[in-house]
Amino acid sequence: LRSEDLITEPEQTLNSLCQTLGMLPSSAKAYQKHNAGQYDSVSKLQRQRLFDFYKPHTSKLETLLSRSFDWSC
Repeated sequence: LRSEDLITEPEQTLNSLCQTLGMLPSSAKAYQKHNAGQYDSVSKLQRQRLFDFYKPHTSKLETLLSRSFDWSC
């Protein structure tokens, strides 16, 4: 379950989750944002360092889930 999918396609993502869990589809038609906040931006150098640090872990996760996250700097 990717937060990006919940943001861009909340109904489809939630219904897919319900189906996976053997539940009835959601009847909600409006989705409120919770815990949304404003954050300071990260420098390009720091972003690259984080990307490089997590790259092997992200690769393992993608292999385990058979899914590409397509995260980039």
